[in-house]
Amino acid sequence: MSLYLDTSRRGQVAIGLCDRCKTKYSVEELMSDPNTPGLRVCKECCDVFDPWRLPPRATEDITVWMPRPETPVPMNLQYSVTVAGVVGSFSAGETILGLSSGVTALYVSLVGATLTVKEVQGLSFRAPEIVQGQTSGASAQIVTEQGTN
Repeated sequence: MSLYLDTSRRGQVAIGLCDRCKTKYSVEELMSDPNTPGLRVCKECCDVFDPWRLPPRATEDITVWMPRPETPVPMNLQYSVTVAGVVGSFSAGETILGLSSGVTALYVSLVGATLTVKEVQGLSFRAPEIVQGQTSGASAQIVTEQGTN
């Protein structure tokens, strides 16, 4: 760069310093830095605009249009299953566990080969499966499901 600045064909005859490199330029050649608006910098020192400095986008309205009311899932349903090979005796109100499915239910009654239980988890036992009483240790094999009472 020459010792003197060429001020011919300029609208303003003023000299400014780049705030980063401290080089003399004509005031018309200096520009405001996009990331730091208070700085007047030359074209070589000017930063690329950082998009993280933009204001955050407006949030979207993501409400559900015409929502349906929640309906409760039926729980504590009593149902009966046919069992075979009962070993021991179940005690009233004990928890029965399905060994292969992990389903738990409360024991209600055992009449003949029909075992009546009350759901706890919202699932039912599947045949063929072995169920066992948690406190009594009694066990039985489920042959078929008879349906919900």
